Amino acid sequence: MVPLTHTNTSRWPCLNLFQRLQICSTFFLVFSTLLSTSWAGAELVEVQAIRGSDGLTPWHQSFQKKVSKMRRNPTYLALGYRECASVQEIPGVYLCLNYTTLGMARGLARASIFIEGLGKQVSALPFPKGTLLPLDSPALENYSNAIQGMDLKGQDLQKFYDVLLRKCADTGDVNWCPNKYEQEMFEQFVLPHFQRDQHFVVITHALVSKTPYQNIVSHEIMHAQYFLQPPFRKVAGDFWSNEMSEGERQEVRAVLSLYYDSLDEPLMENEFQAYILQFGAGGSLLGPLVLKYRGRLFEKMVQSGISPIQVQ
Repeated sequence: MVPLTHTNTSRWPCLNLFQRLQICSTFFLVFSTLLSTSWAGAELVEVQAIRGSDGLTPWHQSFQKKVSKMRRNPTYLALGYRECASVQEIPGVYLCLNYTTLGMARGLARASIFIEGLGKQVSALPFPKGTLLPLDSPALENYSNAIQGMDLKGQDLQKFYDVLLRKCADTGDVNWCPNKYEQEMFEQFVLPHFQRDQHFVVITHALVSKTPYQNIVSHEIMHAQYFLQPPFRKVAGDFWSNEMSEGERQEVRAVLSLYYDSLDEPLMENEFQAYILQFGAGGSLLGPLVLKYRGRLFEKMVQSGISPIQVQ
């Protein structure tokens, strides 16, 4: 919210006391209205830590009650409200719960495309990572309507926001500037955490979603473990490089290229393990390959003393 300009009544010597009171009352009314409706758009609240394995159901129930109460106010915008909580099992992971997937996308979709790129299923022209899209991009809108969850490293998020702010300053075009959801997500959450510790991961899901939350959150937690737990990443990398033939890897790339940049080999490796190990893997993008790989990869993890977190 842009602060109201301070008014110095000494500049109005011709106004009587009654007129001055009228002006002050008007300013007070406008300011009160802004305060009462500011929460109706984007709003982010950081809540106490949750257990990723079995703490989501009570969190969702509490979240639903809050949103139901907010929605009684006609000015409430259902896209806006979100909560973020650290995940107890994995230090450095923050899980953000949004009311809708579109609300989730408004705050992080551009960052996700910049960090990971975009596949051909979502955009007629695939975009490699490092691509910054304007707010009026059709590809951004398509992605925002399709995305169900995200996993983004703090260092990548900081880099995206820095590039976005510089683009905004250079062009002065609102389409190249942060929207209110992005501004809130980064200014109130990402950047403060980045200043304390650069090594963190933000994962997201939504209460209202086309896909069961167990599938989404477990998939994103697999990514978080890959990013922040070197032994987990080593097992996944060894399996991808040494337990699979180039033909088998190419088969995976062909499927993943529908939504991801298939030229980004670390991304392919990371998405492979997440789709194979997630809850409900049989119904995922790599569902037809689950029987072939899940048991073997899970066994490799267990043999190395690693426990892929399973969401209930």
